[in-house]
Amino acid sequence: MKIKIKSEELPNLYLLIPTSLFCGRLTSWALSKMPQNQACPITGQQVIALAKTLKEFKKHHKHFQLLEVQSADGTQVKITL
Repeated sequence: MKIKIKSEELPNLYLLIPTSLFCGRLTSWALSKMPQNQACPITGQQVIALAKTLKEFKKHHKHFQLLEVQSADGTQVKITL
């Protein structure tokens, strides 16, 4: 996953975050053990299934843009797989 933040006031920020950090079994297990939000309950099996799906999606759709935001002051944020 890549996060790019471009700003006129501050230096540009470019973060590379390994997808395995979000899609690993340990992370999925840890997220499944967190306290449940009553508005959006999710089980451990659903978290693991979501991680597997995201990993498969990345294999087939490289450089997929998840988010692109531009503020009024010109700051841009892009998140891609």
